[in-house]
Amino acid sequence: MSQNPTSHPTSHPTDDSFDSVFQRISHPYEGKPLVLVTGVGRSGTTALRTALGQHPNLHETNRENNVLYDFLHVGKQNCTIASRRFAMATDDATYVRLLRLYLLNLLWPLPRQPLEAVHGMQGFSALTQDRLAFLREVFPQVKVVLIVRHGVEVVASRMVYPGFRDQSFEAQCHEWQSGAQFAIAVSQDADVLTVRHEQLLDQVQQAQVMQRVIEFAGLSDHRSPLESLQQRQHHPTQMQGETLTAAADLSQRSQRWQLWTEPQQQQFTEICGPGMMHLNYNLTEGVTRK
Repeated sequence: MSQNPTSHPTSHPTDDSFDSVFQRISHPYEGKPLVLVTGVGRSGTTALRTALGQHPNLHETNRENNVLYDFLHVGKQNCTIASRRFAMATDDATYVRLLRLYLLNLLWPLPRQPLEAVHGMQGFSALTQDRLAFLREVFPQVKVVLIVRHGVEVVASRMVYPGFRDQSFEAQCHEWQSGAQFAIAVSQDADVLTVRHEQLLDQVQQAQVMQRVIEFAGLSDHRSPLESLQQRQHHPTQMQGETLTAAADLSQRSQRWQLWTEPQQQQFTEICGPGMMHLNYNLTEGVTRK
């Protein structure tokens, strides 16, 4: 965000009553780091978020709410679009701090006691590169844990899951591909840790991945997240023509490709093919483990 005063020709109130309003707004988590779980819906975000939230030093609300995603978009527009910058009544630093405090009070309204036991808060939100950039301004200590999953598994699950099934097959494909593009763009970002869904299904890799996530988040070692993950909490789905046994086997979800029509297979290949290739996923042969 630009700090050039010529790009922000706003007169800022300086009287004591105006300043005192800002001084009264606070939140005990203001200086604590944020651990944000992100990923395309049906990628395993619930299992990962729930597991990480079991760490005793993280405050997790057990809710997935994309209000953070919306506020990052609006907040960035308000301080970059020329006409809106002109109308801003605060300087940049105050604006960002107030936005941070508003989100803290909105998403973590009941701080956990004792405060010294809380080393950070955990949240969930979809992300784009632009929103991630502004998120760093609002929460400078943010760490992002991104989960990616085989495109066939995600699209097939979204087609039957109540929260997403109203979208067209094409829209589901574009949603996954956008997520893949984000994963590729942040692959070298030191503040983003990418976890692959297939790693969470393997008992050996489960422990390794959770250890990596805990260390990345700056937390002390604890078994609770792994124990939660081993329960494999997820929202089960079943496609038409799929047996209950097959639907329950998460390691075989890529086989749902065979239940698609030929036009669907072609459309998925055209839209999601580039992302599948970059993330080392095969279209019809399951996953390539990394």
